[in-house]
Amino acid sequence: MKNLFKLLLAGTFLFTFAVKSFSQTTATASSSQTTLSIQEKADKIAMDMSKAATLTAAQVKQITPYIIELLKQKDIDVAQYKDNDEALLKAKNDRQAVCNAKIKAVVTDDQFAKIKIYWESKKKQNNDKTK
Repeated sequence: MKNLFKLLLAGTFLFTFAVKSFSQTTATASSSQTTLSIQEKADKIAMDMSKAATLTAAQVKQITPYIIELLKQKDIDVAQYKDNDEALLKAKNDRQAVCNAKIKAVVTDDQFAKIKIYWESKKKQNNDKTK
């Protein structure tokens, strides 16, 4: 009976240890995936746009700073308008319009149309995540 109790106690300890270790590993992995720098986010967006609109390397190099500027301004706007959804939405639309104008000056009309489709699909994905 004592051996059974010791075995049960040891099994419970090992199970608890395994679950705790797994949850810490999972939490660390998921948090490291979500903490991209602005540069990394901009590079990813530029590459996704490049795939969507078949941009040249020179075009990607030109638009990446515009995306960085957009992301930095987004962080500023979110902090500034955190209590004013209407102002935040206006700021978002304004910064997107500025970024689009700069990108449009670099790409062809056909590429820009594909980029707009890319932005719309990203917007839909973000809306689906919040539901």
